[in-house]
Amino acid sequence: MVKRMKQKLYITATLFTIFSVYAETNTPEIVVTNFIRDYYVWNKTIYELSEKSGTDLNYLDIGEKKYQELISKYCPPGYKSQPIAFGGEPFHHPEEEKIVDVENTGDSAIVYTEYKKKKYGADLTNNFEYHLKLQDGKLYLTSVLVVIDGKRYESL
Repeated sequence: MVKRMKQKLYITATLFTIFSVYAETNTPEIVVTNFIRDYYVWNKTIYELSEKSGTDLNYLDIGEKKYQELISKYCPPGYKSQPIAFGGEPFHHPEEEKIVDVENTGDSAIVYTEYKKKKYGADLTNNFEYHLKLQDGKLYLTSVLVVIDGKRYESL
């Protein structure tokens, strides 16, 4: 009887831990932070592959495939993304892009970030808006806007 109670307690504690971890990873801040990290890794990987490829353009197919995997991980099913764009300086950086504000309205959220960097001796700041929507119990990115001079441009 004691053994069975310990097993039930263990199972209950395990399920609580699993749901707690899921709840923590399903916050707007965590989703955006994870996306920034994964995007950065994708960009660096494809850029390095492009540098080694010379005239072989196979890396573009690989880049597109891996980007669609990234989109599938963070965006709702059937989401149509922008064409891929990558370079020596990724558009997002996990160590330099910081969350500055979050607007949470129940089933949707907007996470505002700043990416501060130095380029050619000047301080530059890129501002982003990550729009998220709760669908079937999961937060999905529905838009990533770069804000330039008060105008918003889709970049996802």
